[in-house]
Amino acid sequence: MDKNTFESVVINEYKQIPLWVKKRLVNVALLIEDVVSADTRRSEKLAPNETLLGLYHGIPRNARGEGYGIGDVLPDTITLYREPIAREARRRAVLENKPFPDALHEMVKETLWHEIGHSLGLTERAIRVREKKESNVFKLSPQARTP
Repeated sequence: MDKNTFESVVINEYKQIPLWVKKRLVNVALLIEDVVSADTRRSEKLAPNETLLGLYHGIPRNARGEGYGIGDVLPDTITLYREPIAREARRRAVLENKPFPDALHEMVKETLWHEIGHSLGLTERAIRVREKKESNVFKLSPQARTP
């Protein structure tokens, strides 16, 4: 999977995120890395056979104080890891008998949603529950949509 193709998939999936979600991604940068670095593997306490598809690093929106973002605050980051996502998409394509491009788009979308969930303050458990129910989509009650 070449970098340009992967980047195009990420851009396409990011464009599909509803505007009300994007408005909540204040001071968050989206990054693409080829693989998980040794430093990240250590900091995330990954076993040798474990990897990450994505990683949110920062202060979740629901934990930010009133003064957050005033002055020189580096952005939080959502990192998507190209090679692990592509490997998982290949595996899914074979297991589910679907075209690789479709599986890749799904993996990018799911990973992006997962990390955005963390940036908005959802715990790993809360995100996993939504994933298990296959309700990992961007939904919000009408009352919560108002600024």
